[in-house]
Amino acid sequence: MGARIKSYEQILTDMIAKIVGRTRLNDVSQASFIKHILEASALSDAEIYFSIYLLSKLFNVDSCNREDLIERAKEILPGDLSIQAATKSFGTVVFFRNSVIGTISKNAGIKVKTPDGLEFITTAGFTITPTSTPLLEGHVTGQDSTPVPIAAMVAGEASNVATNSIIKFSTKPIGIDGVINTAATVGGIAEESVDSIRGRLKKYVRSLARAHVSGLEFAVLNAEDPETGSRIIYSKCVETIGHVTLYIDDGTGYARSLEEIIGEVVTNGLAGPPANSAVGGETHLFLDYISIDLDSDHSVESSISGPLYEDTDYYINPASGQINFVVPLEAGEVITANYFRFTGLIAIAQKIIEGDPLNRLEYPGFRGGGVLVQVKTPQVLIQNIDISLIVLEGYDIDLVKDNVKTAISNYVNTLNISDDLILTMLIATIKNIKGVYDLIIKTPSSNILVLDDQLLRTSSSNIMVR
Repeated sequence: MGARIKSYEQILTDMIAKIVGRTRLNDVSQASFIKHILEASALSDAEIYFSIYLLSKLFNVDSCNREDLIERAKEILPGDLSIQAATKSFGTVVFFRNSVIGTISKNAGIKVKTPDGLEFITTAGFTITPTSTPLLEGHVTGQDSTPVPIAAMVAGEASNVATNSIIKFSTKPIGIDGVINTAATVGGIAEESVDSIRGRLKKYVRSLARAHVSGLEFAVLNAEDPETGSRIIYSKCVETIGHVTLYIDDGTGYARSLEEIIGEVVTNGLAGPPANSAVGGETHLFLDYISIDLDSDHSVESSISGPLYEDTDYYINPASGQINFVVPLEAGEVITANYFRFTGLIAIAQKIIEGDPLNRLEYPGFRGGGVLVQVKTPQVLIQNIDISLIVLEGYDIDLVKDNVKTAISNYVNTLNISDDLILTMLIATIKNIKGVYDLIIKTPSSNILVLDDQLLRTSSSNIMVR
């Protein structure tokens, strides 16, 4: 039974009642000596009760503050705690000049900004030549640069800005007359909230059995691609008998990346003879990589039998890269394969789920025996949104419209895999923008229902605010 916390008044009342009940006293006056003693004792007990109350809050992950929650997390996740830091948004801008004269080259490091002063910096150089292809409407050959990558100077959701909002320079470079972003910047994520930390701790406890839905979904969260810096922030398991598909996303909807593998000698390393060919009797071999995309073109060929046919001559486990042969290989037979493998976050997540036989300490694996768990990205649905606004008098109409577009984009683009778009939530999001008096949503006309393997996203070009 939990501790029952008493207040000072409750403690004092109980003490007086006990004294009166067990002695010849029938009343305790306000100025009496015994009343003063009981008040001092009750105050001391109340301080103890209050300390117990604070301790109960301190060790309760649902009620402690951020700093104490992190300390509790260190106890629950010793050595594994990693609080998600805020991330900076990224995107591209196009630089342009008014007069086509010669060639202009600029190095990385140019600072551009929005009218509100939010700064971005270019992460690559660019060149504008007299033959550069025009990218902006109304421009001619030689005016525009190719899209130049940029990153926000400040991390957080506020660094996600709408199309056509980066139009100024912190220091204008010589020979360049203007700049503009033709697409919204994305990837800006706020520092992990207290509620998110609490949720992760609870998911971790539920995931300790590993080979179940919560365990698989939690296992890949926050996994980071060391090459791009992107990380998994959404995961969703969809089950059928003996087969699980784990969908992941990094928040952009475009975490899928592939690499083509051509002419891989699958029998490489076998003794033959000759070397790098089958000894004879092998019924399964492993490709060099895990996480195979069987939806892309792939083939397996034998030096003896020629092309082999999937589901007739062999089967591939796309998660582990294992090839099972229906007929055992003959001595000296060489097997070659052509296929596409997933790279980036999908490959990292698949490695976490499958485990690494050569590094079980870091990658022990989460998959249960006899179950195929394949990591994929969800189907991305692009949602068109069309609304009409009534803006309060005294507010800049264009600024309110831009803020509404940004708010809509943030709402839709932070939906989890299989999350539905709820009209009342969309309306509440728009109504929270200063200057909005009323609105009419023309598209969508009702809630948008999303399947388990789908992810809803939008872009500034798909949002119309009238």
